[in-house]
Amino acid sequence: MNPAIDLISGLKKVKTEDGAEQYVGSINVKSLKRTTQAEIRILLVQSEALPKGLHEMMRKGGGMPDLLMFAESGDKP
Repeated sequence: MNPAIDLISGLKKVKTEDGAEQYVGSINVKSLKRTTQAEIRILLVQSEALPKGLHEMMRKGGGMPDLLMFAESGDKP
């Protein structure tokens, strides 16, 4: 993976009291502070789309979010 790409959030699907679905998570602000760009490009990936080995490793590490958010956090080498 490109070293300028960081995982910045894991988002879980939750249902609100009125039955609506939302994705909730927190953002790793330290990753964003390293950027030298005026805008940050992000990519959302469903956890099922990860390679099986990585998916299992993340699940063993404390749970698997439904969506993963990646961002370009610096200049490309």
